[in-house]
Amino acid sequence: MKASALGLLVYLLGFVGIVSIAAIPFRALVIIEHFIPHGGFFSSDTAYFLVVLAAVVVVLWFDALTLFRVFKCLTEAYCGPSVASGWVYLAMLGAVYLILEALIAFLGRLRGAGSIGKV
Repeated sequence: MKASALGLLVYLLGFVGIVSIAAIPFRALVIIEHFIPHGGFFSSDTAYFLVVLAAVVVVLWFDALTLFRVFKCLTEAYCGPSVASGWVYLAMLGAVYLILEALIAFLGRLRGAGSIGKV
């Protein structure tokens, strides 16, 4: 059986999505702790913190939504319009997790903090 490049990408991102179901909550704590503002309320640290907080909240919401969808796929007869709908849900979560990590790396370098603790 020949796998297409798109199918391979879905599986690869799906595996990242499986790992990120557990990694996102732990990573969110590390990220938020790292970006807590130390200056006054109107410092540039506060702006970074608000952007990071908004991104983490969106990713945590997406994580919970995807976990619910995958749970439905595993427990109900109908999962979605495709046989691989569960993998597609996990692949979307994997892509969102990679985007979050890229955003955090970009903001960390922009802020001059270097690398942020890895979990």
